[in-house]
Amino acid sequence: MECELRGEYKPDPHGRVIHMWHVVAFGADQGLCGHGISSNADALPVSDLDELTSEERCRPCWQAFHAL
Repeated sequence: MECELRGEYKPDPHGRVIHMWHVVAFGADQGLCGHGISSNADALPVSDLDELTSEERCRPCWQAFHAL
């Protein structure tokens, strides 16, 4: 399965701030955890997943991706 990372945003008075990164299959509109993610959210290559801190990544997505 081809995947990418997409950002989940949190409200911030200064604009879009990424709260967490989710692993999303290409063409999907939800993370591997089931959380809905906008198709126009910021994206990163899935190879960057292990470089994110535990606070930056969705743990259920990370676990699901490594179980593939």
